[in-house]
Amino acid sequence: MRPRMTHETTHRSWIAALVAAVLVGGGLAAGDWPLFRGDSKRTGNPGGAAVPAALEKEWVFLGEGRKPSVDSSPAIAGDAIYVGVAEQSVFRRSGRVVCIDAASGALKWERKTAKPVFSSPAVADGRVFIGEGYHQDTGCKVICLDAATGEDRWEFATGSHVESSPAVHDGRVYFGAGDDGLHCVDAASGKAIWHFEDAHVDISPLVASGLVFAGTGYGGTAAICLSARDGSERWRSPIDLPVWGSPVLVGTRVYYGLGNGNLIASDEEPRGRVVCLAATSGKKLWSRDFPDAVHTAVAAAGRTLLVGCRDGHLYALDAAKGDIEWKCEAGSPVVASPLVGPRAALVIGSAGKLTVASLASGEVLGTLDLAAIAGDAQFRSSPAAGGGRIVTGASNGSVIAVRGR
Repeated sequence: MRPRMTHETTHRSWIAALVAAVLVGGGLAAGDWPLFRGDSKRTGNPGGAAVPAALEKEWVFLGEGRKPSVDSSPAIAGDAIYVGVAEQSVFRRSGRVVCIDAASGALKWERKTAKPVFSSPAVADGRVFIGEGYHQDTGCKVICLDAATGEDRWEFATGSHVESSPAVHDGRVYFGAGDDGLHCVDAASGKAIWHFEDAHVDISPLVASGLVFAGTGYGGTAAICLSARDGSERWRSPIDLPVWGSPVLVGTRVYYGLGNGNLIASDEEPRGRVVCLAATSGKKLWSRDFPDAVHTAVAAAGRTLLVGCRDGHLYALDAAKGDIEWKCEAGSPVVASPLVGPRAALVIGSAGKLTVASLASGEVLGTLDLAAIAGDAQFRSSPAAGGGRIVTGASNGSVIAVRGR
C-alpha cells in the first residue's frame, strides 16, 4: 500500500530546489559521512583529495571472528573508520560493526550484531547508522551507535533485511529494508516517521530538496522517487533490468547502474546499463548498454560519469549524452564503486588489482596488488578516501589502508 499523496510542488520549484541542493553540496557537514560513498555524487572522496598514482600499504586490520568478510564499504569521519563485517560458521551467521583508528589501524571499538552486515555505515552528528542482514534474512534491524564509544543509541526493527546503506538528511534517516520497502525514522530517537511499502529496496537512497530517490531490483524493477516529507510516491520509472546502483544526482538528472547476475557471478546472458532520468519526472533522457552488469553506484566527476562493470573495465561516460569517452582495464570483474579525485579515478577489480587512471584520458597512472598485501580474497567493498589515505575491505575480513608514496 502506498502512502497517501499530498499536494505537490510545481515543476519549476522542483528544478530550482534541486539545483540549489547541488550548489550547496546537499548540506554535507565537515567530518560527516551521511550516505553511501560520502556525497550525492558517490565519489567516495567527499573531501576532494587528490588520488596519488603511486600507492603503498599503510596498515592492514584483521579483527577476530568466524570467517569474517568485509563487503561493507568504509566510512571515514575524522580520525575514525567505520565498517560492517559479516561472519559465518556451520551453524550461525552474525556480524559486527567496527571502528578503527585511521592513523594506526588499531581497533577502537566493536559492536556485535545478530545478523551479518553488508550495509555500509553513515556517520552524522556523532552517530553511526547501519543495517544488518543479507537477502535471505528477515527480522533485521537498523542500529544507531555513538560514534565515539560504540554504545547503542537506538534500534529499529524491520520485517526483512537491510542491505541498504542508510542516508541521513535534516535529522532523518532513510533506508531500504528489502521486502519491507523504504523507511524514514527520526535520527535522534529512531522513531518511525513514514513507511513506503510498495517496492523491494536494497540500494542506498539519496535525499535532496524534499525528494528521495531509490530503486528496486525485484518484483517490478524500477527507479522510484518519493516525497521526503511523507513518503508519497512522486514518480516511478519501470526498467527492464534490476536496479542495483544507488542513485547519483547531478543538477536535475539522476543516474542509476543496472544489471543482471549478482556480485559473485555473471548471468548466463549478461546485461548491464546506465540510465539517466529527469530528477523531477523520471523521464528517460538516455541509456547506455554494457557487456555485463553495473552492480553498484556510478560516480560523477564534473561532466563525466565513472562506471565500474562486471566485464572487468572502468568506463568514463559523457554525463550529458551517455557516450563512452574511454575505458580502462581493471583486471577482473568490477563490483565496487570507483573513487574519484580531481584528476584521477581509482578502481578495484574483484581479484584485488587497484588501478589509478587519468580522468581525462583513462591512461593507467599506477597499480597496486591488494591481494598481495591482504592475502587471497575478493574485493567487493567500495574504497573511501580521507585523511590522506584510501581504505577498502576484503572478503577475508581485512580492512586495508594505502597512501601515496
